[in-house]
Amino acid sequence: MRSLAALAVFALVSVACGSAAETIAEQAAEQSGGGDVDVEFDSDGDAISYDVETEDGSASVDVGSGDLVEGFPVPVPDGGDVLFSGSSDMGGTVGYSATISYPAGDYERLVDFYTEQFADLSDTQTFSTSGDASTTTFSSAEAGWSVSIVSSSGGVQLAITTGA
Repeated sequence: MRSLAALAVFALVSVACGSAAETIAEQAAEQSGGGDVDVEFDSDGDAISYDVETEDGSASVDVGSGDLVEGFPVPVPDGGDVLFSGSSDMGGTVGYSATISYPAGDYERLVDFYTEQFADLSDTQTFSTSGDASTTTFSSAEAGWSVSIVSSSGGVQLAITTGA
């Protein structure tokens, strides 16, 4: 699993180099104990995506395209810009993550949306702070995901994680 994480960082840095970066990333991961590794980079303007396959599992990452990775299991309110989205499957343990940016005025709308999403779950935990930057975090083992909403003068950031 360590080689998959290292490869993910390397992939983001190297994506502009095209197929040479794919080959270098594959060799580096294989030499660090990742087994047989396959890396696919795709760069389109400001967007970068890549898929990694190893003997330990797989990962997909999308940065800058505005899209959530395929199969993203958490409802997301309209009106935001997807900054990052990723998924991983490590031996059957599947996880997803995303960071989405919203206009500054959307904080309460997002809190209301996720309050409703978590309403029927028996183990929901909610944590809130306020001040110059307001934060609300929802988490539930029953749902298998957590959501953090952070508001500051620059806007609202929504961070979602699922799985391990």
